[in-house]
Amino acid sequence: MDSHSAQIVEQAFGRNHDLHVRILEAARNFQNGIPELLRDISTFVVSQRSQQHVSNGMPHRNGNQLPEEPLAKKRKLEQSDEAAARSIRTKAGSYEISNPPEIDFECKDVSFTSPLRKKLKLQFVHDNINLLIRQIRLINQATSAVEYTLRGEDVDTMFCLPVPDKAQRQQNFVVFPLPGSQSYDGSPAEPLVWTMNETKGKPEVVSVSTRLHGSEEDTFVDVTRRELNHFMASLEKKLVLPDEREFASEIPQSHRKGEKAFHTKAFRGSKEGYLFLLSTGIVFGFKKPISYFPLHAIESISFTSVLQRTFNIVITTLTPAANGSEEKTEEHELSMVDQADFAPIDAYIRAHALNDASMAAERRAKAYNVNKPAAGEEAAADDDGRGELEKAEEALQDAEDEEEEDYDPSGGESEGSGEDSEEDEDGEGYEDGEGGEEEWDEDEEVGAEEEEEEA
Repeated sequence: MDSHSAQIVEQAFGRNHDLHVRILEAARNFQNGIPELLRDISTFVVSQRSQQHVSNGMPHRNGNQLPEEPLAKKRKLEQSDEAAARSIRTKAGSYEISNPPEIDFECKDVSFTSPLRKKLKLQFVHDNINLLIRQIRLINQATSAVEYTLRGEDVDTMFCLPVPDKAQRQQNFVVFPLPGSQSYDGSPAEPLVWTMNETKGKPEVVSVSTRLHGSEEDTFVDVTRRELNHFMASLEKKLVLPDEREFASEIPQSHRKGEKAFHTKAFRGSKEGYLFLLSTGIVFGFKKPISYFPLHAIESISFTSVLQRTFNIVITTLTPAANGSEEKTEEHELSMVDQADFAPIDAYIRAHALNDASMAAERRAKAYNVNKPAAGEEAAADDDGRGELEKAEEALQDAEDEEEEDYDPSGGESEGSGEDSEEDEDGEGYEDGEGGEEEWDEDEEVGAEEEEEEA
């Protein structure tokens, strides 16, 4: 039985645990039309329940919209056109859901760092009539109040990323909302970030899929991955995991010898964080505000301030035009990246043609399905045929050559003249490149002395 059919069965018989399990086991063990029959029975039960709700004066959810209800009950949000177009409930979107909803997954004592920094109960719930109405909820464990909700239809991309530099194995689950999404109070929706330990155990409430296919060896991370993918399958969303073929750090992990790290350290302003280069884009976290740069939104990436030990990355993103306005570009600088990771980062940039701004339109057109350049096209990826690595190495060599040319073997003569030294370092006071005015003046004085001696 496929996942869609399993969800229909769960919708129809989920309230009766034993019957629900028996139906799924029968579908798994017997073929010859049995799974299709059970699915059709479940569809009939759901439709009968919907008709009963209508006859009792309750609104019928047909999957895409609702008949008009009193505004006080709708609790609408004023959303942007982009977010409103995604709504599967009303034109303006709604956080309304059956009360109580069906709980697919529940785990207590989950550590969140965004949008709230505290321990909360994590829930995945869906409407008991419309399977597409889904929510990820953060519940106060003391009061059982819902502290934050993200609608399933507002989810953009989901990641499961290793927590760096920790002796205990942990994974961060990161869920980014689509641009324009709003939370229940009308404020912009924030990413969800929570941490799970890679220790054996099972949350309080799990789906039938986990009960049937789970193992005693499963960790909290294993179960949460499976549950989140199962929960979002009907909305065609799936967790993105790190891939060594995309990026792996060259810096050894002292606490896990022999294991590759999928991150590299960087700073954004004064804030230290971790950079993950993934198949769908680049994530910088995990302190708020956590950032995500999808491949299709990146105009180009370049290297700056390339030194012997560190370098900076500048990511130029393009913001789509809205309401007749022009497209805008914005630069995001990530600094103090270790030189050891220069080569793998450069390889990632070249593989996705991120060093070539002319490829940005194609990336946006193929959102999340970026073509890698063919062997014959790599040379055309840059206007002079060189990658960022070669250009950065050349810039570093040029800087070293300039230092050698500026070297004064007489030494201490410049000591004590702090202002002049600073000007020299900044390149100020020199109009015509190396040598400059001071050398020209010195030669003129020497020539004048020789003329006096001849006279």
